[in-house]
Amino acid sequence: MLNKTRHEEFKTALSLFRLTIKDFSSQLVNPNSGKIGVSHAAVIQVSKYQEHNEWIDKEIDKLIAKARIHFPEYYQKRKHILKAI
Repeated sequence: MLNKTRHEEFKTALSLFRLTIKDFSSQLVNPNSGKIGVSHAAVIQVSKYQEHNEWIDKEIDKLIAKARIHFPEYYQKRKHILKAI
């Protein structure tokens, strides 16, 4: 598989930070209610574009971007591998 889906990118970012989807979802804070934690199923559905939730969507994108900043060697290595294929 050459290009990863967003959900796969999300799972990669989670693994680089040694988090599970449940860990990630339990740490999220709903900006509207202040409630901490959402269901991991909701996070999965948003990451796969099966459901739309703007603030969860932004949190997923932030994690992926943060992984690219904190683990550039992983992404550089993957980029070189893809070029070789």
